[in-house]
Amino acid sequence: MLKIALVTDIHSGRNSLTKKGGAALALLSDFTQFVSAEEPDLIVELGDRISDSDFATDLEALQGVANAFNAMPAPAMHLLGNHDVVHLSREDNERALSVDLRSSSRDIDGWHLVFWQTNVDISLHDDLLIGEQDLAWLKADLESTSLPSIIFTHVPLDGASMTGNFYFEASPEVATYRNIAAAQTIISSAGNVAACIAGHVHWN
Repeated sequence: MLKIALVTDIHSGRNSLTKKGGAALALLSDFTQFVSAEEPDLIVELGDRISDSDFATDLEALQGVANAFNAMPAPAMHLLGNHDVVHLSREDNERALSVDLRSSSRDIDGWHLVFWQTNVDISLHDDLLIGEQDLAWLKADLESTSLPSIIFTHVPLDGASMTGNFYFEASPEVATYRNIAAAQTIISSAGNVAACIAGHVHWN
């Protein structure tokens, strides 16, 4: 049976949304113990590893998170979150984590796992939009397999209501993608997607 350990919105750093950025590495240590006990096939980290401050601070926080994941007794896949790319580039994240952060997929234990690295660049003036190349990539990837599939993204793909959400009730336009219907059409047409799993919105 496939076992996946999920972690999201770590927000390590000084400018944490939860004001607990300094506790992030200690919490990751607890997570390492959980991984050791549960022995998952894979860890999926859904993005927002850091809380953005400035280049140097963010790089230091990211390196601390990378070191924590390197010590974990299971392989990890990472997604880019919006806070990860305010002051750092995708390439900065790739170097620190020693991974390729472009969209990819892999088959494990009869499941097709999709790590869809869609646009997470949020500004105060623009809604989130999935690029045409990203949509084409997802369509081709899902068409390439008959296995049941799970799609992992940072930003949710359901377009759910943000009523009652502390962070996004006042700005629901950045809680999902403006062209979410295009992604949903691809997913429903594929006929093999069992679940879409995301972080970003801090529903606990």
